[in-house]
This record gives sequence, structure tokens and C-alpha cells, in this order.
Amino acid sequence: MYSEPKNSCTLLLFLLVLAACRTPTAAVPDLAANESAVRESVKQAVEAFNTSDVDALVDLHADDAVILKPGKAPEIGKQVMRASLEEVFATFKVSESRTIEEIKIVSDWAFTWGYYSVTLTPSDGSTLIVEEGKYIDVLRKQRGGAWLFARTMWNVTDPQ
Repeated sequence: MYSEPKNSCTLLLFLLVLAACRTPTAAVPDLAANESAVRESVKQAVEAFNTSDVDALVDLHADDAVILKPGKAPEIGKQVMRASLEEVFATFKVSESRTIEEIKIVSDWAFTWGYYSVTLTPSDGSTLIVEEGKYIDVLRKQRGGAWLFARTMWNVTDPQ
């Protein structure tokens, strides 16, 4: 009867244990590049607001995006968002600015918060509306690498 030498079994067992304990070498996500891409998405959104570009704003959002406006029902999905934006841009010229205070990236999700200032100039010539407040955005990274807005919420610092 044939029996393998003990040293071969010991070596095989050692190699199996070593392979099981080995940390896989996965690509480490480039956090700086992801943060830069998130900042670019926020910048594009502000530019789209300031140019009344509904298509660009809708394209920057995930299909299941949720917008939580102060005192309003949630706007869920691109169709609802498009109708709301069209109404806003038919009524006002928007001038918005934002500062990003923090970006946290976890896997394919980015969480941002900061401050905003917006001036709404009514198309009928009535009194300007100036608003300042805080916001939070949640973005989700897409397969192609783009960061799209998935959730947005804001509140007014000093409501009038």
C-alpha cells in the first residue's frame, strides 16, 4: 500500500492555510479622484440651475432620485423632478451658489453637506426671493464612473 510522505501532507496543509489567510489584492479606490468627481457633479448641478438647464439637471440624477424640499411632499423619480424644474424655471431666473463643507465616500455612495445661497428673480418682475440654508446630497457612483444625485434635502437658515 502506498502512503505519501508526511512532509508532503504537511507542506500541502501549510500552503492551503496560507492561501486561505492571504488578503486578496484588490484595487484600492482612489478617494481623491472620487471626491473630485463628486465635486464636479455638484458644480455641474449649480451651473445647470444657473442656466435653467432642465435636461442637464435631470441627467445628473439617478432614475430613482428623491428630492426632499422644505415643507413639500417628496419628489420621487425623474419625471416628477422634470415637471417641478420646468415650473421653477418658468417662474424664476435662478442664481445659486454652494459651498461643500464635507464629502464622505463609502463604497459607491458619497455624502455631502454644505451651505447654499439662492436668488430667485420672478419672471413677472415682482420682488426677488433670497434664500440661504444648508443642504445634504447623497450621490451614487454608476457603472461608467459618473456620480449621480440619489437624494437631496435642504432647509432654509432663516425662513421668511
